Amino acid sequence: FFRYWPGFRSCSVQWMCGNVTRDGGCSTVGVAVVTAGPGISNTVTAVKNAQLAQSPMLLLAGAAPSLFRGKGSLQDIDQLAMLRPHCKWAVTVRTAAEIRPKLLQAFQIAQEGVPGPVFVEFLLDVLYPEALVRDGFGKALGKIRGLYGSALRGYVGWHFNRMFGGLGKINPAALPCPRSFSIPSAAPSQV
Repeated sequence: FFRYWPGFRSCSVQWMCGNVTRDGGCSTVGVAVVTAGPGISNTVTAVKNAQLAQSPMLLLAGAAPSLFRGKGSLQDIDQLAMLRPHCKWAVTVRTAAEIRPKLLQAFQIAQEGVPGPVFVEFLLDVLYPEALVRDGFGKALGKIRGLYGSALRGYVGWHFNRMFGGLGKINPAALPCPRSFSIPSAAPSQV
């Protein structure tokens, strides 16, 4: 359900979202995918314009890996605080099982009531396959010896079980689905 325009640079993606919703009617949600940090800060004006124009827009971005959040890692800024004033809803996806329900909820919120922008950030490690994440951290943690290393490996194992657990327990029928509806518009003679 995504429409792609080849040739557009990432800096123009947010502006395309506004055009998609105006051309396709308010039942279409424009989607922009940007990188964390500067990718987010460069979207603030476009998100504010979407809010003012009442254009349904879904902004997706990565975020620092869960174990590195708030510890000064690359591009680790409080993106929610930056975008919350301009969005109808801003949320972080913290587990793999949350991806689908939160995306469906985001599409619904962008369209319902007064249409507008929503923001969903994904912790970087949630976007990668579980085996790759565990292997990457396992190699680094395997070098740490002693009681501290054992405790750290235990915590990280528990953390990843929580992050990737529950994927087999999702009932698709119980998930919210975006509503499709049309908003009446004025005829040219009425404007």
